[in-house]
Amino acid sequence: MHFLDRNDYYPFNQLRNEVNSVFQRFFEDPFFKETRTMLPPINLREEANRFIVEAELPGLSAKDIQIDVNDRVLTIRGEKKSMEQKEEHRTHLVESRYGSFQRSITLPKNANLDQITAEHKRGILYIFIPKDQAAPPRQIDIKEYD
Repeated sequence: MHFLDRNDYYPFNQLRNEVNSVFQRFFEDPFFKETRTMLPPINLREEANRFIVEAELPGLSAKDIQIDVNDRVLTIRGEKKSMEQKEEHRTHLVESRYGSFQRSITLPKNANLDQITAEHKRGILYIFIPKDQAAPPRQIDIKEYD
């Protein structure tokens, strides 16, 4: 007497199991694992007399952050260190991002690079970039000919 295997009743089970196994191995490969690097979100606003860059940097202090300007490219860099593991504690879930980061923004030509200031408040870095008032934009009149 022959007993039927469960897969005999469901012919696609074996195929499904093989495909699931391939995907599981694929995503468990360290090459394809998600990196836990930090990439802070940035907002850039324009006001009448200045530009404001806001970078979300929770868990960092001003000493963890560096701001450079080179050839109209503003670069924010730093590092958020992971929390220290203690032997008496076990971490069950980590969704926070850690590691070095760098974000760069090309500033407009009317940005006054010599007067940039920055503040850090409640996990948000604010960078204030005044506009160069020496060359304000002007409207060009259009002559119309018939």
